[in-house]
Amino acid sequence: MADPLDHDQAEPHDISYALDVEQLDLNLYRSRNLTLPFEARGVFGGQVISQALVAATNCVKPEFALHVRVHSYTCHIFSGPC
Repeated sequence: MADPLDHDQAEPHDISYALDVEQLDLNLYRSRNLTLPFEARGVFGGQVISQALVAATNCVKPEFALHVRVHSYTCHIFSGPC
């Protein structure tokens, strides 16, 4: 498998590329790629949260549709000392 933190990668042109996860086992997923901006300290937190929501959606029955306000997650997770 390719390194998910490819420092020389081009910016994806399709959102599905950024949200792509690989199923390893029942209810166990791994990112296929993470966007690491040039000279950044880490990956985009929004991409990690989005991939987690994709994996969570894949773990439940279709009738349990995802209906949340995602922007509130980032406000609570990342509100801390910088």
